[in-house]
Amino acid sequence: MRLSPTMCILSASVVLSASAALSDLQASEAVGPRALGMGGVGVACAEDYVAQYYNPAAFGFFGHQDAEGKRYAADNQDLARKDWGMGFDVTATYIIAPSLGRYLNKVLDSDVSKLSTLGQAGSDNAEILEDAVNTLAAVSEFNPEQDYVGATADAGLGLRIGHFGLGARMSATATGAIRDLDTKNLGLALGGFSSVAQAVGSIKSNLAAGYTPQTLTEAQVQQLTTTLSTDKNGNAVNPTDVTAAINNIDNAVTTAGLSGSNVQSVVDQFGNLVNGSSAVSTALLTDNTTNLRLVGLALAEIPVSYGVALDEHWSIGGSLKYMLGRVYGSRIQLLDVKEQNIERELNDALDEYAQSSNFGVDIGIQGRFNMFQVGLTGRNLNGPSFDGPTILGVEFEDIRVDPSVTAGVAFIPTSTVTLAADLDLTQTQSVAEIYSTQFAGLGFEWNAFHFLALRAGVRKNIAESDSNVLYSAGLGMNLYVLRIDLAAQASAELVEYDGDQVPQNGAVSLAIATDW
Repeated sequence: MRLSPTMCILSASVVLSASAALSDLQASEAVGPRALGMGGVGVACAEDYVAQYYNPAAFGFFGHQDAEGKRYAADNQDLARKDWGMGFDVTATYIIAPSLGRYLNKVLDSDVSKLSTLGQAGSDNAEILEDAVNTLAAVSEFNPEQDYVGATADAGLGLRIGHFGLGARMSATATGAIRDLDTKNLGLALGGFSSVAQAVGSIKSNLAAGYTPQTLTEAQVQQLTTTLSTDKNGNAVNPTDVTAAINNIDNAVTTAGLSGSNVQSVVDQFGNLVNGSSAVSTALLTDNTTNLRLVGLALAEIPVSYGVALDEHWSIGGSLKYMLGRVYGSRIQLLDVKEQNIERELNDALDEYAQSSNFGVDIGIQGRFNMFQVGLTGRNLNGPSFDGPTILGVEFEDIRVDPSVTAGVAFIPTSTVTLAADLDLTQTQSVAEIYSTQFAGLGFEWNAFHFLALRAGVRKNIAESDSNVLYSAGLGMNLYVLRIDLAAQASAELVEYDGDQVPQNGAVSLAIATDW
């Protein structure tokens, strides 16, 4: 089996979004290139149709003028001149937990179909044992509770007329993680041997006479000596077989380039195999329950928004959203020796889903003063949920879109310069509840000559202590009738993906809009 280990999940999210053409965001992800380029901020400084997402209270300030039809002094963004507008935006994001790719690469780079021949008498293929120790090290290294990969594709179409807004926001979110980690059924069959020591020691590794371990420590040699000295029936094993097995294990570990905790993991896993050795001969790889579980959420959201200015300084607004949701699920058995077609399995998964509908409620408030603005937005305050499917006997849980509250501030000394910050006041759960999100973002925009907007920002998920700082940049071009915006975001930390080093987190966004 050969595939890029994270490609299946990342491509799945694209397939979900393209085929379902649906959704809202599960967490406080950045929507649109202006916000993405400014570190995901927008609660206090949204200025176009995307205010439906960031703060519907902004609709109260669109076209809001004094009794003489003039702009208020507190109108820092000159929203009084805006009567109507519309636009389209698309954003794609991904996150790859580094250990997941490392785990899958190690397992999939091993020819797992050879592991079932470990116990064949007279085997002279030392690569079999090397594959075995690589697999054992990978299985031990992976942490199912912390390692995951996820992606979100989002697209929105919005129309703003006066204080009203109508839109269609569509996206798909997919998250993949290892479940049912199985460290027993690894295909290490004993064949005609009665002990793991005899099976491993029989491999002809062409070691020189008097070979001494090069990588294993004395303590690890002693641990293996104790572990391998008993056969599957509880009888003592010939010490010569034990020594031969230890030497072969050391040679395989050395050849595989393992070190540190990975070596100890291999030693410990051999202990697990011996302790369960009565089942080793039937512990086939086809019985291994380790699986990649993919959960996808797709929603079609139609929001209707309205805002009202209480006076020149304060406005309130809200959105009522109809939400049609589909919850997808898939289990891919990773260590089955049979050839697997991941693309086919993912395509099959698109036919398996549960569909349900619900409503969502967003409420926002925004205040503005000379050169300074504040905002507070509550999204999905009713916590709408969507039914999970049952697929191949696996019951996937219902997915609830967690309520979230975000506060924002903005310093706007002129209509062309904005410095803004957003902070999520609540934590939300990712799809499948693998990780939590609570973002803090800071962004800057300079709309030079009202023609070219330059943006930059930083963002971090403060709910996860090991999350990366995300750096973003973007630009917008005002071409009289149209405005085109582009943005990208990435972490400085890199992971290996399909043989290349790529940012662990990444996002891109594009929008085309018009404002009048």
